[in-house]
Amino acid sequence: MPDVAKPAKERAKQAACTPSLTSIEEHYKLLSCLLDYIPDRIYFKDKQGAFVLVSRSEASYLGAAEPAEVIGKTDFDYFEHSLAQAAWEDEQELMRVGQSISGKEEKKLLLDGRTGWALVTKIPLRDADGSIIGTCGISKDITALKESEEALYRANIALASQKALLEQSMAELQQTKLQLQQQLSLRERVEDELVRAKREAEEASSGLGPFFQVSLDMLCIAGMDGYFKRINPAFCTTLGYTEKEMLGKPFLHFVHLEDRAKTVAAMEQLAAGQNLVNFINRYQHQDGSYLWIEWTAAPNAGQSAIYAAARNITQRIRSEDELRMAREAAETANRAKSTFLANMSHEIRTPMNGIIGLTELLLNTRVTTDQRGYLNLVRQSADSLMTVLNDILDFSKIEAGKMDLDRHEFDLRDAIGDTLQTLAVRSAEKEIELAYLVRPEVPDCLIGDVTRLRQIIMNLVGNAIKFTPRGEIVVELRVESLTQEQVSLHVLVSDTGIGIAKDKQAQVFESFTQAESSTTRHFGGTGLGLAISKQLVELMKGRMWLDSEPGKGSTFHFTALFDLGSQKPSAARLLPEKLQDFGVLVVDDNATNRMILAEMLKAWELRPLLASSGEEALDILEELRATGTPIPLMLLDYMMPDMDGAEVCREVSRRFGSSAPKILILSSGGSLSGQVDDEDLGYERCLTKPVKHSDLFDAITRVMGGVIADDRSVISQETTGREEGVTMKLLLVEDGRVNQLVAIKLLEDRGHQVTLANNGREALAILATQTFDAILMDVQMPEMNGLEATMAIRQHEAGSGRHVPIIAMTANAMKGDREQCIAAGMDDYIAKPIHSTQLYPLLEKYASPNQTPQDELLPYGEDCDAAVFDAATFTENIGDAPLMMELIRLFCAESQPMLGNACLALHNLDGEALHHAAHSLKGLVGNYAATPAFNAVSALTQCTRDGNLLQAGKLLAVVTEEVARLREALLEFERELE
Repeated sequence: MPDVAKPAKERAKQAACTPSLTSIEEHYKLLSCLLDYIPDRIYFKDKQGAFVLVSRSEASYLGAAEPAEVIGKTDFDYFEHSLAQAAWEDEQELMRVGQSISGKEEKKLLLDGRTGWALVTKIPLRDADGSIIGTCGISKDITALKESEEALYRANIALASQKALLEQSMAELQQTKLQLQQQLSLRERVEDELVRAKREAEEASSGLGPFFQVSLDMLCIAGMDGYFKRINPAFCTTLGYTEKEMLGKPFLHFVHLEDRAKTVAAMEQLAAGQNLVNFINRYQHQDGSYLWIEWTAAPNAGQSAIYAAARNITQRIRSEDELRMAREAAETANRAKSTFLANMSHEIRTPMNGIIGLTELLLNTRVTTDQRGYLNLVRQSADSLMTVLNDILDFSKIEAGKMDLDRHEFDLRDAIGDTLQTLAVRSAEKEIELAYLVRPEVPDCLIGDVTRLRQIIMNLVGNAIKFTPRGEIVVELRVESLTQEQVSLHVLVSDTGIGIAKDKQAQVFESFTQAESSTTRHFGGTGLGLAISKQLVELMKGRMWLDSEPGKGSTFHFTALFDLGSQKPSAARLLPEKLQDFGVLVVDDNATNRMILAEMLKAWELRPLLASSGEEALDILEELRATGTPIPLMLLDYMMPDMDGAEVCREVSRRFGSSAPKILILSSGGSLSGQVDDEDLGYERCLTKPVKHSDLFDAITRVMGGVIADDRSVISQETTGREEGVTMKLLLVEDGRVNQLVAIKLLEDRGHQVTLANNGREALAILATQTFDAILMDVQMPEMNGLEATMAIRQHEAGSGRHVPIIAMTANAMKGDREQCIAAGMDDYIAKPIHSTQLYPLLEKYASPNQTPQDELLPYGEDCDAAVFDAATFTENIGDAPLMMELIRLFCAESQPMLGNACLALHNLDGEALHHAAHSLKGLVGNYAATPAFNAVSALTQCTRDGNLLQAGKLLAVVTEEVARLREALLEFERELE
């Protein structure tokens, strides 16, 4: 072992001050004991960096069973090369200048892969003449402290996210953070003082001195009599006492009263011979405060002594307590935020129910054209406000981790098509081409949350429409990855808009942020849409990013993971053989639209020919006629420069007469009644852009030889669009006057009988004397709320075999509100503001079809003399000429897509979808005083309810013919009104 003694005079002075352990043997025993039991890692190296002596803790850390195994080896044998090299250079520099290295934090990486942090002190070793012969080092493991600091840092970050909503709580947390920083700063200053004190002590020490003096931990030797025999300077510095004060009193004197019992228990374990004991207690500081001390102690039976090492963990305990309190404060803040948002939602939705409901009622009355325009603006403004409210609620749910995905099976192509068609009017108003392309390899049937997928796409496309003054917007779906059970979709939304600067792209995904602050005023919006979309994508195990260049447009990308559903046969495989492999001329001035339509036609095994203008299309038709290979079908864009769709239709009819191809018009408006003159252009169908796969497939199938009817069947004559004309007896339990007015009017207009109760207590009194088909129940009411009333009703019904349906009708729309209503015994739930399109289907699914006698069946042939359209009755019912014209335009726009849905459902042999489509069409036709068409569609509804798909196929042809006759009659009546 190297000689670490100081000069003789100092050695003599130290010997005189030492009350015991004066012999070399005793020093060696003490040194060996310390090296065996001290938790800090101690080592001695020669000038070449080879280990000459190590503590047992150092040997264990290096992976050796005994210290002797380490002797002669270097850091390069145990540590990653760059770390070993850095340590060797530090030691060489230390020996060169003769100065110690104290309090250095080092990250350790051993060759076996272990990592950690250590606080290192290194000093030069000198021989008796003062010459440097090597180095001595002590490493203290501070990995736990580093992990605590990292945990504290993460906690501070989490707390910072609450700033926007609860500034007061954030201020308190910020104050806590500042206090922690001050305490850490104080700890660093104390450690600096300890390092200086130890360095000074080393210069006056000899023998055992370096080990006691350089340790950052508290080291002591205690007797079995309960007194300290020796302590190191760190002990005095930590607790604030002098060595004399600490040695002169029993160590239990310094221990907190509550911790003395476990301290005595640890002493008894050591006295009984237990090799190593670890425990924690509190020691009183000289200033009266208590510090948390962590102990590691071992007995020395030969000397009747205890050797112990301790460390002050007060800061760690405080950090853990502060972290716990911060977590509790954050949870309290989240609860307060959720309560606030729930109350805000209720308070906003309640008056909005009145605004939207009364506006809807007014729109159903006779109003002037100007008044109808004003009312539509009111409804649009209210819908915009509801969109903002729903965005805030969605953002809150996601931020709180309470957003759940509603997974079910859906058809991807139809879902995307339906979503984009709702945005078609907005894009058409700005003359922007809106198109979408689903690559052929993308599966049709998926399992996932289609509502949230539609929300993401509507947000991205809505933003694209907002920030694109001209050009096009294209939505493309590709396969990112595909397994036997799952598919990851890659969705791209590209536009030719204003673009986003590179330095602004990251912040567009932040909450309440837009790329430019001025856009909030110029373009509007909360800045929440992209933030919500990004987090929804992450819930779908995907990611979102963008590519953009100012002035050239943007492309937003996102991926999302879905399970594969039961893959139904694709449209191409359902296409009749006689309709496969024929040519289709696609005429559109937009190259993207031509490409997308061509891809769709190729997927159905058709042969597309492309033309970018009307003139080019006519030239192609002439060439094909000259070669004797005329083309049977043309897809024609209506809005084109130079020669529009109407001109192309006229020219095709003039040049080719009866041999002209059949024409499907593609229009951004979905209906040409407002775009074309009175003349008949001779086209077969008008489809809304962007064209859905199923709509185009159905139109091609029908136009080129679809379902053919050969007879007519018994048809039911009904007078309304409601499900079987059922009249329900309803109890409305609502305390709000405006909500009462809206609900009663909506229900009575539907033909239902309504009894009103102002609260739950009144409802119970009414139910004691009357019975009802269903109850519409508000939740928040005075005297007795809706949940209490529902539980009382269910308790009264118990054992009686009766069960009246109860539907919650409430402004509470937060997560958990629906579950709370269902748990109370309600059957269903609808959030305010109430829309008739939501209320009627929800309510009437609880109606019994036997409540109202069915009208007698009337054979179709017996009513053949009835007028296709009764203009007098229609005028009497509506009265307002502008409103009648608007209704006619709506019929032309909506009837064809509804027929297309029915045809697609029949092709798929989907009875439920066919019944739904027939029922929707019946509701539309019932508004137009058209007995033959209404009888036909009513018979189809009855047939699909019975599941007779063979008969339904025949009736669908009758319905198609009657709807076409009605359309012509309505257009004729519209011309008379004009």
